[in-house]
Amino acid sequence: MNPGHKNPNVRLSEPDQEVASYLQVLLNEVEEYREPVESAAPAPCPQEAPAGVQVPEVPDADQPLVPEESREPGPVIPAWAREPFQCLLFEIEGLRFAVPLSELNSIAEWKEELTCLPGQPQWHHGILEHRGRKVGVVNTARLLMPERAAADDLADTPSHVLVFGGDAWGLMCHRLLSPVMLEPGDVRWSSRRGNRRWMAGVLPDQLCVLLDLDVLREMLSPAARSGTNDA
Repeated sequence: MNPGHKNPNVRLSEPDQEVASYLQVLLNEVEEYREPVESAAPAPCPQEAPAGVQVPEVPDADQPLVPEESREPGPVIPAWAREPFQCLLFEIEGLRFAVPLSELNSIAEWKEELTCLPGQPQWHHGILEHRGRKVGVVNTARLLMPERAAADDLADTPSHVLVFGGDAWGLMCHRLLSPVMLEPGDVRWSSRRGNRRWMAGVLPDQLCVLLDLDVLREMLSPAARSGTNDA
């Protein structure tokens, strides 16, 4: 899908130092799965056992001593990213994200007439009527990084909503940036540990976080949200 309203010559805006510093924190989290390299201890000189004493079999030096299941997990690469893929970058409340274009259903222009529902968390901005469907509009910054998002109401009017999850959900954004074509090796893939399963990885060149929309859809499902409306 190619958003036709886009100007291909739009340049990426320069993030401020604060946002860049926070991105470095996320980069460090992505790198945590790498196991530290330890210097090998010198091998002891073999000694002959006394006669009549059975020597237990020693595992080969190349054989892992730690069971496979207890090893640290490696990076998780989604199926849509195993070949070159296109991403759309967007900004919301000063934070920059990227989503795979293949996982979006459509892009809708912002409409002021959202239907607000009572008792919703701060990141839920209401229901958008789009193509005969009711789309729940989500503030990505407040949902995923509430510690970084602005505490006040939105200073600027959003420009678009990125619709995904079978037209069930939409990510509001203040600004759309140019799509970029990526190779799998362009991404610092995450191991999906901890509370950031939604973070597929980090794009170092674009200074933004790549989202996994399948995980986001699961997070937003009624079953996952029960008892967690204060996200």
